[in-house]
Amino acid sequence: MEKEVVSKEEYDAVSQELRQRRGYDEMSDEEKEAFDAKLDQVMEVDDTTDQVDATDDEEGEPSIGPKVLRKTR
Repeated sequence: MEKEVVSKEEYDAVSQELRQRRGYDEMSDEEKEAFDAKLDQVMEVDDTTDQVDATDDEEGEPSIGPKVLRKTR
């Protein structure tokens, strides 16, 4: 499986969305570690990009690509 390279803003948005969907706050420490490891397997932050993508749907809200969400299931 190839990692999806995303900006820091996209990574934060995707991880926050998935944590809300999966009940991250109610997970045990072991489950949180497994969740974070899986997220790191499918996403990587592109350190060379410091700007928000100009194609964002709403200001300050980067769009979450379905490819990224699909890989985390």
